[in-house]
Amino acid sequence: MKIEIEVDTLDQLDEVIAEGADVVLLDNMGPDLLREAVDYLQPNVRDIGGFTQAAKAAAMAQAFNVPLAMGGNYPHMNMHLHGGVQNGGRVEFHWQGWKCVEQLFDNAPGPVNGRLTLPTTPGLGFTPKAGILDLAVE
Repeated sequence: MKIEIEVDTLDQLDEVIAEGADVVLLDNMGPDLLREAVDYLQPNVRDIGGFTQAAKAAAMAQAFNVPLAMGGNYPHMNMHLHGGVQNGGRVEFHWQGWKCVEQLFDNAPGPVNGRLTLPTTPGLGFTPKAGILDLAVE
């Protein structure tokens, strides 16, 4: 079960991060507190609520002149965020996640010689392998 906690102060933020919260909501903090808290941002498209919310987090980080850092796995979703914003950072490829995506999707990009080329096809740029959706559990 994911733990999502909303905080109002930097002390609360430190505490919930130390306790291992998966998602921390900062929307009740004023601009002065956000300026101090923003170095904690590592938006993950999967966890933050999709690309729109991730782009909002990226814009907030840029407003405070803080680069983005990729949080967690799921590079195949996060690579578009980092490639599409001015303050985007490096994309982490965790071996297990990368190889899992290769087993499930056609045309899933991966690093070559330390570089990643983003797909130019619609959506994320890769598609489920034939028959994989038939295995979905209802």
